[in-house]
Order: sequence, then structure tokens, then C-alpha cells
Amino acid sequence: MTTSAVALAEAVPDAVARWHDALKGRIQGWAGDRPTPGPTREGQQP
Repeated sequence: MTTSAVALAEAVPDAVARWHDALKGRIQGWAGDRPTPGPTREGQQP
């Protein structure tokens, strides 16, 4: 395994986990099933 392959193998799971969390949050938003009641993310920062 080359150094770049090792770096890629370490980076991919983290990127996939972040993408999965973002996708999960979007799906919950579309379904109207937000984890906490309150203003939407679009207009206001927490």
C-alpha cells in the first residue's frame, strides 16, 4: 500500500460518516421529524 492509499483509506470513513449525518438530517427535515422543536435551520443560526 502506498502512502496516498493509506491516507485515502483513513479519510474515506470520516467523509462517509459526515455525509451520512448530513443526509440523515436532511431526510428528517423533509419528513418534518426534527429532533428538537423550534425555528428551522434556514433562517436562523442556533
